[in-house]
Amino acid sequence: MRRFFQNTAGRWVPRLWVSRLWAAGLLALLAGPSALADVVQLEGGESLSGDFARITNGTLVFRTSLSGQIMVPMDAVRTLHTEQNLYIATWDKQVVYGRLGGAPGAPWVAPINGGPPRPIDLAQIEEALPIPSAPKTVPAGAGPGAWTAVAGVGVQHRTGSRGRTEVFTRLEIAHSNARRNLKAELTVGQDYSDAGPGLLRSRAEVSRRGGSSIQPYGAVEAERNIDAALELRTGLTLGLGKALFGEEEEGLEGRIGFNFAYENWDRANLRGARGRTPPGAARRKDGGEISLQLGLQYHRALFGKASFREQLLFYPSLTDWGAMRTRSEAAVTVPVTERLRVRLDFAVDFDSEPEFRGVEAWNTSLGASIELNF
Repeated sequence: MRRFFQNTAGRWVPRLWVSRLWAAGLLALLAGPSALADVVQLEGGESLSGDFARITNGTLVFRTSLSGQIMVPMDAVRTLHTEQNLYIATWDKQVVYGRLGGAPGAPWVAPINGGPPRPIDLAQIEEALPIPSAPKTVPAGAGPGAWTAVAGVGVQHRTGSRGRTEVFTRLEIAHSNARRNLKAELTVGQDYSDAGPGLLRSRAEVSRRGGSSIQPYGAVEAERNIDAALELRTGLTLGLGKALFGEEEEGLEGRIGFNFAYENWDRANLRGARGRTPPGAARRKDGGEISLQLGLQYHRALFGKASFREQLLFYPSLTDWGAMRTRSEAAVTVPVTERLRVRLDFAVDFDSEPEFRGVEAWNTSLGASIELNF
């Protein structure tokens, strides 16, 4: 049995040192997970270890192995130690990037640029989110994500009054900070008519950040689809949204609002469509419409860094009783490189009362595109 205590140099190791090595290894195994865990100490003296999730509206969301996910007001937190860098926004509109720590009653934040820790009042933190890595430079007032842009080109097949396969381009721009989210999207089909593209969809939206509370949002939209005889529809939506549940990996948001739209229709665009417009029928129709907007938005992280997004919108008309429009959009995005990704889209549109005969109530599109992140 003596050979089990022989080192590589052929010398004998005393049994006392071997026992000490075993004890040190056992302590390292027991202490390792705790050393790498985030720790929160409450005003009542209770200390919990687990994983920091986020701080929203002054409320800490913390995951523990025993109690699961807990939510604690920040004014009830004495200290908070995190092993990850955070984006931290305070109620007085200050933004800090760093790691939280400190002694009971003396919390601090260690900046990610390597500067000395500085005191911080935990009760003054309005929002904090993990960031994947320390940015090289932090623009003044910039929030998590800052400005992002995605441009893509792809092919889609559309069915409806006149089925077709066409090339399309898409541009998305987004920005977020401690107070609000801004995003805009533009999709243009490459089947051009004399008056412009046969398909155009654009939407710009601003919403207030607020975690699980009810928050306002507003959106401006424009749409053109000559296959449905729609020359142009412009609209403004004002409403309220609430996160029904939300995590970085998965979330669901419900929305309700009012949509004010003005529409221009021209049946001359229906040449080649199935069916006929009755003789003597008006060629053009214009008019305004007021509708409710009822919506659900869902997102989920898939395998690796892929993601799935789905949006379902209902527009029951308030000016034409019984009429309703709906739109369902689903997209799967799979990264190829850090900046290049593949996206698959499927959309379904429904109009209960088309403006002209020969226009299908249902329209679908299936597309695939290559996108580049900026």
